[in-house]
Amino acid sequence: RGQVSLQKAASSALLAWSLASPAALASYGGFSVEDLPPQSQKVLVSNAQRLVFAVDAYVFDLAEDLEDTTKWADVLGQLQSSSDARFVSVSRIERDVISPLRSLSQGLPEDAGGADIDEAVNGLVVSMAKLRMILSGNTITVFDAAGANGSAVSPAVKKEALDLWEDGRNSLNRGIDVVNALADGSEVKPIGKVPSIAETKGLKRNRERYMSYKRDA
Repeated sequence: RGQVSLQKAASSALLAWSLASPAALASYGGFSVEDLPPQSQKVLVSNAQRLVFAVDAYVFDLAEDLEDTTKWADVLGQLQSSSDARFVSVSRIERDVISPLRSLSQGLPEDAGGADIDEAVNGLVVSMAKLRMILSGNTITVFDAAGANGSAVSPAVKKEALDLWEDGRNSLNRGIDVVNALADGSEVKPIGKVPSIAETKGLKRNRERYMSYKRDA
């Protein structure tokens, strides 16, 4: 990771204070976007955009289906990687949600948010691994007397799964907090954080955009 001295960052901030607009003064740990090495700036800009869709994926591909336990097999598929003799593919949750954070943790200097995002990545990975274990043993569905889909999943197990989703949400939002602190309003714009399970009910504002993104991906 590139290293930028705190002294240089502080000096740059003082020099810019009387000249910059409030948006340009956005910083994290004393670092503004302009203080970052050029490659770190590129990583920040590109992955901040990817995080917008990571939020949508976490809501529309996980939260909604976790609420309906008859769809847990589909959720499990998103959490599992696949491999054959020729190649190994990462899971969808790694590709769409974790990967942008991982790139940021590796591309930003540690004291400019890289270390904090790395902790967020680790927390998210652990939560998703635990969720995968729960779903692996609870994806068998049954039918009720009326022939409608029911589920053999107990309320306690469902709550545990949703709690792990919330843990992952908190980790993802910690990473977003770093990006938002650096957001200068130009190339790096603030990102809406992942809402809670309760707040996702009836959420429609990003669905059309996200489904369009998935079709084009």
